Amino acid sequence: MCLHSEFKNSNNIRPEKVNRSSIADYINDLDNVLKFTQETFATIEDDVLEELEASKKIRTSWGQLYDIEQLTEHAIVHILHTEDKLRHLKPQLNN
Repeated sequence: MCLHSEFKNSNNIRPEKVNRSSIADYINDLDNVLKFTQETFATIEDDVLEELEASKKIRTSWGQLYDIEQLTEHAIVHILHTEDKLRHLKPQLNN
């Protein structure tokens, strides 16, 4: 069985979007995300990170096929893009 099938059939439920009332709440959420990510990656074998066969790739909600490495890279780029936006926005918020 390929990895993405295991995740598709898992009981992991995406939490609802919620606005937090404090930075501490956001930090707690981020800590939980990092813990979940570490636990998930601990179960992935190195030899399944890159997949050439389309049937073993993960189809995203927008229709793109990715292997685990590509999808992880895509997620990291989103984080870096957000960090960059926040860095440029922060001086404006301090005025």
